[in-house]
Amino acid sequence: MSLKRLRMTGGRPRLMFENSDMPLFDLPEVAEVEIWGVALCNVHWLRARKQG
Repeated sequence: MSLKRLRMTGGRPRLMFENSDMPLFDLPEVAEVEIWGVALCNVHWLRARKQG
């Protein structure tokens, strides 16, 4: 299991690993995907925090 981000590249969905040494993973046109949750922080914040 690893943390990935969903990216649309040229109109195609791809999964991008947080580890930059790993290649982008193209999702087949017919694929079953299950999202287990949303990561908000790790050792460092993954999304910008609201100021104020």
